[in-house]
Amino acid sequence: MEQEKFPNAPVYNHEKVEKFRTVFEKIVKNVMALDDQDLTKTIELQKELVKKVTDLENKYSNAVRYGMFHILGGSTIPSDLPALYDDFPNGDSVEKFLEDLLKRY
Repeated sequence: MEQEKFPNAPVYNHEKVEKFRTVFEKIVKNVMALDDQDLTKTIELQKELVKKVTDLENKYSNAVRYGMFHILGGSTIPSDLPALYDDFPNGDSVEKFLEDLLKRY
């Protein structure tokens, strides 16, 4: 399958992506701290993450080629399919999504 071309997508930068892995981990820790007895916030966060991942997979046939995509799923970038881009363009940005989550959690 031919790869989609997105001229505005930043070329993959490992350090930038790993910086946002730290942001993601902070969000998860914050949510876990809020959910002392019940898991309402954790479930809410999981639903948001699943929706974002699903939306990106449906819109981008090569979503796994974006470094930021792997942060949402807690996965690593496979060595046989290296990332080509940092993040998705415009409104699909995982960076913006994580920054918004951090403000709320």
